[in-house]
Amino acid sequence: MLKILKSEWLKEKRSANAKLLLLVPIIFTIFNLLMVRIMGINPVGQSYIMATAFNWYPLIILPTVISLLVVNITKKEKETNKIKFKSLGLDYNKQTVSKNLVVVFELTIMIIITSIIVYCLGTFLLGETIPTKQIILASFYLFIGSLPILGISFLSTNYLKSPLIIILNFILTILGAPIATENYWWLYPWSYSLRMLCPILGIYPNGLFLEKDSYLFNSTVLYLGTVVSLMAWFTCLTFQYLIDSRRDNV
Repeated sequence: MLKILKSEWLKEKRSANAKLLLLVPIIFTIFNLLMVRIMGINPVGQSYIMATAFNWYPLIILPTVISLLVVNITKKEKETNKIKFKSLGLDYNKQTVSKNLVVVFELTIMIIITSIIVYCLGTFLLGETIPTKQIILASFYLFIGSLPILGISFLSTNYLKSPLIIILNFILTILGAPIATENYWWLYPWSYSLRMLCPILGIYPNGLFLEKDSYLFNSTVLYLGTVVSLMAWFTCLTFQYLIDSRRDNV
């Protein structure tokens, strides 16, 4: 399993995904910085760069990027390679799991890079006081809340064309913004990260700052969100494993 995982990671080094890991955080934070400059002075105790970064990233950027990461790593595998893989007596299911784990790792790297850039820009360029604990928690729950989209995207590659996967994830995440404020948010995977970031950053899913007495400050959603996110991702991974097992036996 480790050899297959290492092989998949090495194949990614010269892929489009490797370029996305660096370009997306840099381009996004530059754009974010320009928007913050337009917004003007921060409200007391608030940070526009944190609010915009951790609102636009899960709402607009990550759904598309996750779709691209998944599509790129699955579609680059030629049919001849799959046949060769099977002829060698190797477990194709392990390759599927490895691809999933590689994208999870890529997502982790991308979020970490973005968070570091946002923190440095906010602290050293804008002179803001950004609590280290806050940005670490925001990054962690952004990652956890994105796992279901990753898992669903992998499953979708079995039935949908690449452009449709990208478009659907984008639209469904936009729809997740109003759903994230409802009691049934946990039933809608595309709203998970948006909802969990509310109590951490004190922002609505639309990027506006919360009122001090807002019910969205309730931190119990962090525990529920973590559980349902991991369950959703693991369920998708299990279904993908079963689908590949069935194909492998055909």
